[in-house]
Amino acid sequence: MPSTSSCPCAVVATLLLAAPTLVSAQQAAWTASTDGGRPPIATQIFSEYISTSSLGGNGAEAGFYQAGLQAQVPFPISGDLSGSIGVGAENRGYDFRNLDRLYPGIQSPLGQVIATRVAPGLSYRIDDKWRLFAGASWLTSGGVGTSIRSATMWGGAGGVIYQWTPEFRLAVGVTGAQRLGEAFLLVPLLGFNWQIDPDWNLVGGNVADAINGPTLGIRLGRQLTERWSVFGLGGFVDTFTRFATDSTIPDGSLRNRAGSVQVGTECRLDDTFTVQLSAGARIFQQYTFRNASGNQLTSAGADTSAVVALSVRAAF
Repeated sequence: MPSTSSCPCAVVATLLLAAPTLVSAQQAAWTASTDGGRPPIATQIFSEYISTSSLGGNGAEAGFYQAGLQAQVPFPISGDLSGSIGVGAENRGYDFRNLDRLYPGIQSPLGQVIATRVAPGLSYRIDDKWRLFAGASWLTSGGVGTSIRSATMWGGAGGVIYQWTPEFRLAVGVTGAQRLGEAFLLVPLLGFNWQIDPDWNLVGGNVADAINGPTLGIRLGRQLTERWSVFGLGGFVDTFTRFATDSTIPDGSLRNRAGSVQVGTECRLDDTFTVQLSAGARIFQQYTFRNASGNQLTSAGADTSAVVALSVRAAF
């Protein structure tokens, strides 16, 4: 995710260009560090719609939806050492129109996409303030009919979490990720969680989990009542997808970078279930198409798209 100059959260995205591993390793360690009890098993069903917008200004258009489910399962290992396993599956449906106006002959190289992820993580509690975390990630993302091997991307992350005060936690480390058609990415990792007061919370880093990796940015939330809360966020995502052999770009790949701003609300139905609804806009979007050799065929920015997202979370 090297290019973030057009993103509203460029500073955070540059510091925390994380692999999907971050979702399992750091998030599990943060959860485990909040108290001495067993962290909950967390599950989520989610959906998001990104409206069609002009791509490249020559009559081409792009939009998509995504929906899926994921789970994070923690487990004790020995003493202060604990583990977790994150799993997930997602379907994305792309709507490309008139792409041959960007590059002759490519038409619509991608329709339905299946993405899956398995991300094991470890967390070791040193004392009340320090905790180590490490993890790995196996991600596959490709059009229907794509081989798992050609659509696979590996990643890893490791670092330390420091409980600066009872209200402020800081995560520092390093993360790496394999990327389709791009060089392996190895960068520093930085995130924080600040409970400003009983009602206000500020998070920097991974602000919205997804199968293909975290949404990197800033999230500000406010608790209104025991059940209701509101939030606003600015984030950056970077998604890679492999094309099938029978695509108009055989065995090629798509890279989709986007910066978005959203506002939303959460309702805690009971001790188990929480519903979240948000809306906003993708104010920066870049679609890059590469052939099977990794050579760029074309890259174009898209106009602003509307975004609507709905998720249901459960913790057991």
